[in-house]
Amino acid sequence: MTIISHRHEFIFVRHQKIAGTRVRIALSRCCGPEDVILGRTIRFHSAVDEDDFGIVSPQHEEAVCRGGESGHGNGPHLPPHAIRAGIGPDVWDAYFTVARNPWDQFVSYYYWKFSLRWQSARRIFKDTGYLLNGYRHCWMRHLFKRGRHRQSMEFGLRKGLFARHLAETSSFYFIDGDEYADYVMRFENLQQDFDEVCRRLRIPASRLPRTKSRFRPPGEDYRKYYTDYSRDYIGVKCRRMIDAFGYRFGDGAGR
Repeated sequence: MTIISHRHEFIFVRHQKIAGTRVRIALSRCCGPEDVILGRTIRFHSAVDEDDFGIVSPQHEEAVCRGGESGHGNGPHLPPHAIRAGIGPDVWDAYFTVARNPWDQFVSYYYWKFSLRWQSARRIFKDTGYLLNGYRHCWMRHLFKRGRHRQSMEFGLRKGLFARHLAETSSFYFIDGDEYADYVMRFENLQQDFDEVCRRLRIPASRLPRTKSRFRPPGEDYRKYYTDYSRDYIGVKCRRMIDAFGYRFGDGAGR
């Protein structure tokens, strides 16, 4: 979730499937009653390990955004340009976020989307807005359940079912074409980079909790989920982020 901390004068922004929940839990423990925390309570997610409860719930959401042109409302993944528009230009400019290899990130996003319970999965159909795309999602889910992930992912990308998610990826790292974050933690080196954030904010460092680790099989090489088409498709759609952070297909594979 997005955090705007008046106590420690920082803003934490996160895209989906970058281990942002882990960082949000740790940072929320340092928040005060005046700080802004956006999004759903983490207790909504059954995949948060039980020993990570006792988290600060969303608060003061009305202080930032009321929907507007962004269409994000006060959701947990509010992009930085919407945050800046909501809080105004006079609030401090100390931003932190997390970057992750987009090919690896997309596999986690894919697993998360199709591992949901049916009640949650219905929102996938609603988000598309078209009955045809609902049928396409059903076909993807059929392939997913049978372990045909390469075919499932390529089909979804060819049919544009992940277009919104991919279009938003770069928006979480740039405002008006420029990088905005004072410090970008890397998913691949998350604990060490989080310790650096704590040092900069002068808050106690802590061990990041484990969250949402039950969707995707651990330790698998994300490259096995890609065809040539899907690999190149992600590369084109996330080119700006890939160039900015120096990611390549194969980095971090097999972890």
